[in-house]
Amino acid sequence: MADETKVEGTGGLSLEAMQTMLQQALQQQMSGIGDQVKDAVKAVVADEAATVKRERTAQDAAKGAEADPVLGVVGPYIAPVAMEARGAVDAAVFYPSHPQALKYATEIEQTHSAWATRGIHTTRAEIWTYVQGLHRQDIGKAEQEEAEAATKRAALAGSVGMGSSDRQAQERDPYSMTLEELEKALDGVIL
Repeated sequence: MADETKVEGTGGLSLEAMQTMLQQALQQQMSGIGDQVKDAVKAVVADEAATVKRERTAQDAAKGAEADPVLGVVGPYIAPVAMEARGAVDAAVFYPSHPQALKYATEIEQTHSAWATRGIHTTRAEIWTYVQGLHRQDIGKAEQEEAEAATKRAALAGSVGMGSSDRQAQERDPYSMTLEELEKALDGVIL
């Protein structure tokens, strides 16, 4: 026998009708939560699958190294030598192509060694960029002074003539000079 009691403030709905409506609303909310939970579980499963795949790839790579019995025995001894050889080649290529870095060679090499000790393997060109950042004011000032000196040398060379040294230009006509004045003017000029 159904309860036909009317509930006040519900527009004349019975208690049974109210219970049915509440159950339906609760089921709808639960199904929405269920979809969210399903989506969250799918995301977690996908992340876990990606992690397992990465681990298997790493394990396969490790097995490849272990498959070669000689590499497994001599690998730990060869690795540091190979790293030193790569470092020597890097230095042999870097310093001739970056002559301005020679002034900071000690600092570059110390940084290279310190970083390699910490497991940071990088090229000297990258370290040179780092050192330039540390000494940007000194390097900028030196480059400016070098440019000014080059400009001065070019001005002197253009005014005195070919083969001249850093001396002031003669404004006198050489045909009007005495022999002593000519010798003095040509002193230090290589003929």
